[in-house]
Amino acid sequence: MGILLYLLLIYGVFRVARKSFQFEKISRFELVTIPAYSALMFVLSMRWDGNNVLLLIGLMVIAALIGWFQSLKVIVQPTDQTDKHGRPIVKVKQGWPYVVGWLLVFALGVAVEVWHTGQFELVEILKELGHEVREDLFLFLKFGDDYAWYLWAVAATASITYTWLLRRKDQAVSAAIRRPDRSKNKSK
Repeated sequence: MGILLYLLLIYGVFRVARKSFQFEKISRFELVTIPAYSALMFVLSMRWDGNNVLLLIGLMVIAALIGWFQSLKVIVQPTDQTDKHGRPIVKVKQGWPYVVGWLLVFALGVAVEVWHTGQFELVEILKELGHEVREDLFLFLKFGDDYAWYLWAVAATASITYTWLLRRKDQAVSAAIRRPDRSKNKSK
């Protein structure tokens, strides 16, 4: 990789991390759709043999702990505004635990990949980091990716845990990500 690509990678990581220290509007897409998609992709890609199930149990425990850690310092800020579906707009500032958790999810994925393949190549790890940064900057890129089952499992478990804890922390989060009431639109 050339120096320009390394600089772009560093800039991308900085952008992802910086977003965690600003109030950002939460969305149903980020907190419900992407975790559900990750869980579905995990189920579809998992090979259900004894070794994989044991690995899965360990990974899910670690990923749930990461999701819990990511939610520790989140500040929830309800607003007086509503979205086009009549749901309240809520903003969150995720803070440093979210960034550390993001890095831990990435590191866990790399560790399992190295364990599975028995190979450690820095170029591949940096390429994967670049891929992760692109996905976090452009959420639509998460769909259609060809990840291994354990990456989907870790992403789903950490995200679902984070969302569940965020909803428990403040009921405004639940209201902001609830399913839109489509019956109101039909009567118009």
